[in-house]
Amino acid sequence: MKRPTVLIVSTGDSCRSQIAAGFMRQVADDLLDVVTAGTQPAAELHPLAVKIMAEIKVDIAAPKPTAASEYLGKRQFDYLITLTPEAEAQIPPSQSGIGQRLHWPFENPATAEGTEFEKLRSFRQVRNEIAYHVKKWVEKVRTELARASTPAA
Repeated sequence: MKRPTVLIVSTGDSCRSQIAAGFMRQVADDLLDVVTAGTQPAAELHPLAVKIMAEIKVDIAAPKPTAASEYLGKRQFDYLITLTPEAEAQIPPSQSGIGQRLHWPFENPATAEGTEFEKLRSFRQVRNEIAYHVKKWVEKVRTELARASTPAA
């Protein structure tokens, strides 16, 4: 059975999308094929995103931010998940190659001001919100896939 494909898009692909993908890969195991992209990709991952994920033993250090244009219109995705209003607005509703479209807006922890402790608190809060959404959604997808693969009586 083909694994459902998921494209997670944020603006920079340096923080929220990478956090979401890290959780999704951990929670879903090999259930989903997950990639991330940004509408305006950053040069590198945000170091605090890497740090707060390492705290919970999820390694997101290897991926590099990727442009959404590398995937959109070039690859089929069962799910598109946008995490920023900008990403949601920049990908047309009629975008070809997209199955189900979801929008999970999260605050941008990279814009947090203050001490490093205060910035880390912001990153952890967003991380925990993303984790909650990802876990709930992956369980829903797992249930739907199980129902679809069960033969009718």
